[in-house]
Amino acid sequence: MKRQIASMQALDEDGEPNFNDADYQLAAYAAALKVLTQYGKLDGRDVEHEVFAMRGRNEKSDFQTVIERALGIACDTLIPRGLESSWRDLSLAERYYLRALDIESRGERRKGMYEELARGFGVTDIRPLLKSDKANGARMFTPTGLAAGLLAPVQGVEIDTSNLPTRRGRVGSGAPHPFAVTPLRHLMFAIRETTAADNDPERGRQYLRDTFGQGYWTRREGFIGLLEWIAALGNAEGMNEWAADSESARILAGRLRNDHA
Repeated sequence: MKRQIASMQALDEDGEPNFNDADYQLAAYAAALKVLTQYGKLDGRDVEHEVFAMRGRNEKSDFQTVIERALGIACDTLIPRGLESSWRDLSLAERYYLRALDIESRGERRKGMYEELARGFGVTDIRPLLKSDKANGARMFTPTGLAAGLLAPVQGVEIDTSNLPTRRGRVGSGAPHPFAVTPLRHLMFAIRETTAADNDPERGRQYLRDTFGQGYWTRREGFIGLLEWIAALGNAEGMNEWAADSESARILAGRLRNDHA
C-alpha cells in the first residue's frame, strides 16, 4: 500500500497535482481489500462475509478496523509541503486541521472531502473547525474567526489557568474537542492576539509563555515552523480571509525567533 501511495505522490511532484486526497484514500481502501480478499478465511472467519456484511450503527468488525488503519496510514503520508519536520510531533487533530487548510489553499471546497479526510485522521466532529459547511463552499476557521472559542488547557502542561481566556469551547457537555487542547490551537490564539494588537507580537508571545511555562522553550522552534507555514497561507489564491492572520503569524514567528530567556 505504501508503495502504491509513493508512486502516486511521485507523479504529483514538481507539477500540477494528478490526485486529490480522496484518490489516496480510495487507493488505500482498495489495497487493504486486495490483501484481505486474498484469503478465504482468516482466524476461522469467512473474509468476504466479514468485509461486506451489513452491520448496525457504530458496530465494527476486526476487518473494518484493518481497513480504517489503512486509511489512517494513507492520511499520515499526506504531509503538507513545508511541514515535514513538524508532522511527527503533531496530534491527529492538529494534522487534520493543517491538512484541511492545505487542501483549502489549493482550491478544494467540497465538504465531502473534508469529511473523508476527517475519517482518515480519526476526527469525529469537524463542525467546530468549519466556518462554512456548505456542500461546495467548505472553509476552515482562521485564528481570528475562532477567537477564544474551542480553547482548553493543553493536556500534560501544568499552567495557571487564570491566564487563559474565560471562554473555552466544548462539544456538548463532555470533554473538550480534541483540537481545543492542542498546542496548535493555542498557537492560533497567539496569532489572534497579535492580530488584535495591530500586529504587535508581544501579546501573542506572552500568551505562549504563560500557557506553556518552561515548556515554551522546548516548543519554540516547532512553533516558529508552524507560524512560517501559516504565514504563507495568505499568499494562496482564494485565501484572502487569511491575509491579516498570516501577516501576524509572520511577525510573531520573527519575535519568537529572537526571544531569549
